[in-house]
Amino acid sequence: MALVDMHDMLGHAYRNGYAVGAFDVLGMEFLAGIIAAAESCDSPVVLSLNESRFEHSDFDSIMPAVEGAAQRAAVPVAILLDGCASYESAVRSTRAGCNGIAVDGRKASLDDHIEQMRHVVEVAHGCGMAAGGGAGNIAWTDDANVARKSGEGIPASVEEAAAYVQRTGVDFLALALPARRGGAFVDFERLKRVKHAVNVPLRLRNAIGLSHEHLQALTANGVAMIEAGAALSDVATERLRYDSAAYSERSYAALMKGVRDKVTEEVARLVRLWGGAGRGLQSLGECRPWKPVEHVIVFNSNTTEEAVHDMMGEGAAVLGAIPGVRHVFTGQALQPEAGYRYCWLVRFAHPAVVESYRVHPDHQSFADRRFRPSAPDRISIDFLEVEGHAAHPPRNPSAR
Repeated sequence: MALVDMHDMLGHAYRNGYAVGAFDVLGMEFLAGIIAAAESCDSPVVLSLNESRFEHSDFDSIMPAVEGAAQRAAVPVAILLDGCASYESAVRSTRAGCNGIAVDGRKASLDDHIEQMRHVVEVAHGCGMAAGGGAGNIAWTDDANVARKSGEGIPASVEEAAAYVQRTGVDFLALALPARRGGAFVDFERLKRVKHAVNVPLRLRNAIGLSHEHLQALTANGVAMIEAGAALSDVATERLRYDSAAYSERSYAALMKGVRDKVTEEVARLVRLWGGAGRGLQSLGECRPWKPVEHVIVFNSNTTEEAVHDMMGEGAAVLGAIPGVRHVFTGQALQPEAGYRYCWLVRFAHPAVVESYRVHPDHQSFADRRFRPSAPDRISIDFLEVEGHAAHPPRNPSAR
């Protein structure tokens, strides 16, 4: 299993002076192309699902494929919900299989964004996930008037960045370079001060087009994740248009293969440029695997079977809504002579959920009000998945 803890992945990049690429998964061709490139370059990678694009893709349908690809990959992979717009979206991501959340606060006031960020961080940390955001636009430009006119906003100060991290508890801080770089420059001395002031990995947007020297200076000063933005979409669209015009007889499958190949080529180019190539094995050795936990309860009841079914139905709805709970199964023994008649199987996204679930007010209320009074004879055990025994199909070496 190469789905790994995002804290560890970014920490390794931060300490070793390179940046992990975060690439938007816009469809199955993108997913296959990103993983193929990461494996061919031996590079860790972040699979990014951007909430702003959910109207064009079914998040809940594509996430099982994303999670499965991450688990089967030969390199470290993390899964990020990007552009998280609400507390509800953050909770949804904990159930879907993400292990990182990035909040886009550019459209909110700073105070409102910080309040939202604190709630998202609380959810994320209760589920073992990494969470990040930005204190507005920490861009670098030689003229504040240029920043105003370009719509980029006034760059946040080093002190504001440090205060933001302290107030929110984020695990990584998002920075942005101006999308229009007419008179802009990167103030590396200031970036160095930001790095030492916040002491968390930095995530960069709009890095496409920067020189190799600039990128090396950025990663040396704390930038540990770079968002590819629209780069993959642009090259895929260009390839699709070219192939459609030049080869009008090509099948849909052939056109999609062209898209996948172009995505693979572009991701490979970027991970080499950002320093991730050749880092996969080392990173994997320093990253904890991201594993689920099965919370198992078997019990006998002192009430009627109808009452037990009613109680379990209510519980499935209540407990299934708690952050980090991925699935709730309620069951009844097939064998009449079984030592325990009923069971709960509650799948947690991560071992951290064991404690956050235990103290969650909805769990405590349901357990005290409905479950414990009717199930005095019960056993509860938490099981962590055993490494190497997950039921994933073997990889096809020829597909690499």
